[in-house]
Amino acid sequence: MPGVVLQPLSLAELLDRMFSLYRKNFLLFFGIMLLPSLLAMAAGILMALVRAPMMGTRTASAAVNAAFIGSAFGGFLVAMIAYWIVYAVALGASTFAVGDVYLGRTATIAASYRRVRGRIGRLLWLMLLVAVRVFGIFLLSLVGFALLIPAIGVGRGSAMAVVIGVTMLVLFPVGFVAMIWLMLRYSICIPSLVLEDVRAGQAIRRSVQLMKGNYLRCFLLLVLTLIITYVSLMIFQGPFYVAMILMARHGQVAIWLLSLSSVFGGLGQALSAPLIMIGLVLLYYDIRVRKEAFDLQLMMSLVDQAGVQPAPGAVAAAPSA
Repeated sequence: MPGVVLQPLSLAELLDRMFSLYRKNFLLFFGIMLLPSLLAMAAGILMALVRAPMMGTRTASAAVNAAFIGSAFGGFLVAMIAYWIVYAVALGASTFAVGDVYLGRTATIAASYRRVRGRIGRLLWLMLLVAVRVFGIFLLSLVGFALLIPAIGVGRGSAMAVVIGVTMLVLFPVGFVAMIWLMLRYSICIPSLVLEDVRAGQAIRRSVQLMKGNYLRCFLLLVLTLIITYVSLMIFQGPFYVAMILMARHGQVAIWLLSLSSVFGGLGQALSAPLIMIGLVLLYYDIRVRKEAFDLQLMMSLVDQAGVQPAPGAVAAAPSA
């Protein structure tokens, strides 16, 4: 079994390993993230087909409009729930795949998905907890702002405008900064849950503990991967958006164009999405090497379980739990 050198990494070294790991195992990571992307493609095509009968009709009965809105909203809600379930499973499978290839083990798409089966419920609960904590504070800012307007009263003219303006300048930036800070605190909770096989609450506390002193590196890593993600989506979907804008000026937008936009957008997402998870898993291992001597733990695991002394400077992968 091949060994891997585990040592503290600078941000540049971390990024280099991230891209190298993705390049050498492209089909593995692309294949894992293709499943939720296929669901997103299907949902986009379905929505385009549902919209087809209504496009170009200026007059429609209230009953038809109500039925269309209700069915569209219901379908969108079901598609979103299904997508996030599949996406959570794909994140877990990606985490296993990154851990395996990084530590010198063999990884496949099917095996990575199979290993997630016992953790699906905890993954979904974890993502819900993190979403509530991260976005909850921003939503509270919006609610506070909404409650402030009637409290001020209507008809006070410029005084009300000043208060609303000051509130927006204070509440929104504070809520946004707090949201980013919470995202950084919880950024490696998925690797913690999947690789350490703990509960959702324990994974959150574990992430908070490990992330202390590593916020800047994580922030720069996430910014870079998000830029790559949005650039990729612009490359794959940008031409279709331009075409839709041009066609909208001359009449109805073609359904086939909306469908192709969904297909290529899904492909762009499948190509770029693995980078974020690869980077976060590598960051998780790097922090554990720095704070917990994870490299020495793997050495001792190899000695205890296999009875083989590892080569100097190399840490062979421990057997999967």
